[in-house]
Amino acid sequence: MTLNAATLLGMSLTIAGAPPPVSGKFYELREDHAVATVRRLSGDDLKRYSGVGALHCRSDQGTERVVTAFLVGAFDVVVTVAHAFDDADGSVAPSDCSFVQTDSLGRLVERIQVAEFKSKWIEEPATRGSPRQDVAVARLERISDYAQRTLAFKRFDGQPRDVSVVAYQSGADGTWVKAESRAMAATTQNSGESNVIPQVVWTSVVPQPSASGAPVIDVDTGAVIGINQYPGHTARGNLLVIDEWLAGAIRGYANDESHAGG
Repeated sequence: MTLNAATLLGMSLTIAGAPPPVSGKFYELREDHAVATVRRLSGDDLKRYSGVGALHCRSDQGTERVVTAFLVGAFDVVVTVAHAFDDADGSVAPSDCSFVQTDSLGRLVERIQVAEFKSKWIEEPATRGSPRQDVAVARLERISDYAQRTLAFKRFDGQPRDVSVVAYQSGADGTWVKAESRAMAATTQNSGESNVIPQVVWTSVVPQPSASGAPVIDVDTGAVIGINQYPGHTARGNLLVIDEWLAGAIRGYANDESHAGG
């Protein structure tokens, strides 16, 4: 399917209707400063969000960063945050990063190396380090055999909405599991500033920093309205909405017939 900007902005999730509240047991997650309880995904929930995975990147210095990423437009194109590829401790090349999927017990079911990526921080140097521009798109070495659905964006209208943030987080036993946090998507305006800032305000529990890059899903419509950009251990995250740069980067990879998913 050929994707254009209107398609990317107008599509909701490929799942018909709004996703119901996820089932499964509550799972204790270890953090540096707190223990949060979120709902671990299992069964049909894992199938529903099989396009959500973890992006593991290791720098030349050996440090590892884990964020969430999700498939958009094709089964080998993922959207995530730019800081996954921007490590002050050392350079990060595509070959240093893998898209990883685990089951409900944290067992590895799929690992695919990143072939190439586009980072807004790199392509537009004036945005480097800005939390509001922390977006990237990556193409994988091959299509995902595990994922059953991809996700797609719908433009956020700025009205307060209950949202679900589906992200990879580290369990108490050290495994990585896919879990859901609930939040409110809203806009704020700082005193003396004219710009309105979309944010994610946590209403259930505060997730781990690995929740950066996760899809923010409107629970009423099932549409992905943005990307979660989360600094860690605060009550608010940044809601990164789709813009022309992100739409163009997704379209460029998804329409490239030379890649693995073409």
